[in-house]
Amino acid sequence: MTADPSTPKRKLSWWQFVVPLLVLVLLFGVVLPQFIDYAAVWAAITSLDAQAVLLLLAMGVFSSWLEAGVYTTLIPGLGLLPGWKAWLGGNSVAGFAPSPWDIVVRYAMYRGFGVDGSVAGSSVIVGGGFQVTFAILAPLVVLVGLVATGHGEQPARVFTALAVAAVVGAVIVISLILRRERLARAIGRGLQRAADWAMPRFKREPPPDLETSTVEFRDLLIKTLASHWWISALFLFGSHTVKFLGMLFIFRELGISPEVVPFLELVGVYAIGIFMSLMPIVPAGLGLVELTYVWLIAGDDPALADLVAAAAFTHRIFFWLLPIIIGLVPLLGWIRGGGKMSGIAGDQGLSSPTNPAGE
Repeated sequence: MTADPSTPKRKLSWWQFVVPLLVLVLLFGVVLPQFIDYAAVWAAITSLDAQAVLLLLAMGVFSSWLEAGVYTTLIPGLGLLPGWKAWLGGNSVAGFAPSPWDIVVRYAMYRGFGVDGSVAGSSVIVGGGFQVTFAILAPLVVLVGLVATGHGEQPARVFTALAVAAVVGAVIVISLILRRERLARAIGRGLQRAADWAMPRFKREPPPDLETSTVEFRDLLIKTLASHWWISALFLFGSHTVKFLGMLFIFRELGISPEVVPFLELVGVYAIGIFMSLMPIVPAGLGLVELTYVWLIAGDDPALADLVAAAAFTHRIFFWLLPIIIGLVPLLGWIRGGGKMSGIAGDQGLSSPTNPAGE
């Protein structure tokens, strides 16, 4: 049995909408105005010429296509265009509704294309795992680089050592799970005992059968990683490369020179920004990522803070908001079509999960 994200385990509650709204009001109404002047930020954003806007539009669309490929390449028979549509639809939901509804919609749209449920579920889980792993490892690589070159105070070095140890430990556990089913079952039983002890203390019910879930997770990883994983990883790296180049272009277009913000410094801040985008409550770390850029780069320079904020918000417009707007088209089409889509390779005479013969 493969994990099926088509049915959320919890219903939406009012606080899932109210709390993020309150956090956004706090960030944009109280915190950010302490560092930036919105009028100056808007003036900088609107100073971009038509050619820059057109280039950023193209880069934003292209990066969203690449990001969709992280998941699509894990689904045999599904073309990149229909996979892009499904990713865009789920991404649009993510901009307005709390998790896991974006995952639910993306999964359902894959199913609408005729993709088998287990294949759709594995692509969502493994592709999402790739995204989270990259977001965690990217800033960790930056920290390791700083420590290795003699930068950073003692607390930073301790934190880096602990983070590296945690990553190594996670890799060891996953490797053991993948190596033998017997080890996977043993780890699952250990997790079950830990959950049975810890969860009731937080007034939560422990999961009923973590041993079986761990074995299922192992089978899912083995099946998905057996093929196309490296193509998915290339799409992920390509997506972030385009996004970073977009940020670099915006910085230079707004007059932030390499002398003020060097290339490598921007790489480091971008990596940390990716990690901040994982922060819960607000979608994609909205406001938190921009605050991170301003705080790390501008410091006590208000003029530079306005330019950095303008760059971060411009990047947000073209690489976050633009795909959400575009995704409304396939999302509405999917809703009006009663959950059915067209475009799977099997419909074009090629093999697919539900049509292996291509008939």
